Amino acid sequence: MTTPNLSTKKTRWVVIIVALLVLGGALAFWFTRGHDNQDALRLYGNVDIREVQLAFRQPGRVTQMAFDEGDSVTAGARLATLDAQPYQDALAAAQARYRWRRRS
Repeated sequence: MTTPNLSTKKTRWVVIIVALLVLGGALAFWFTRGHDNQDALRLYGNVDIREVQLAFRQPGRVTQMAFDEGDSVTAGARLATLDAQPYQDALAAAQARYRWRRRS
């Protein structure tokens, strides 16, 4: 029966220690990375949109866009503002009719 020489035993221990260190590092990485929202689908990239159809409750012209391309948008955020002048004119006309009818 032959006994393994000293360098073979030493090599075996070095390989075992290195393997344990790698395994420990992998486990540490796994447990320290964020697991807060695993059900969320996270996509990265750009969406190229050439034409957009927006639906508003009232007709009108868009006077202001609140966000630029690439900005993050949250649910419920105001994306655009419609021109208020036609509605202000209609309100002024309705108020004038109301005042005229009250006088008659």
